[in-house]
Amino acid sequence: MSDEKDPHYHVPRVRRQMEELIEHLRRDIELVQEPEARTLFDATLRVLEGLATAYRCYEEKEEAVPETKEESVESGEESDYIGASTDGAPD
Repeated sequence: MSDEKDPHYHVPRVRRQMEELIEHLRRDIELVQEPEARTLFDATLRVLEGLATAYRCYEEKEEAVPETKEESVESGEESDYIGASTDGAPD
């Protein structure tokens, strides 16, 4: 698979860009005096922190190479997929 189509190529780069913006916002919150702007920057920082955490979790999950849904169903084990059922009945 080419780098452009591989999420392993893009995910860490996007996460690092978010982390850079988080640090930039932290500095700006200390510099800016206007309360509304500080609130806006703080809210943006919190959202980006949550997204960066989600990206880190995705990267860690991909490193662990989880089972696919089909493998879980065939082995009779619980699936990590929401709504997945091993008995074929809807949840």
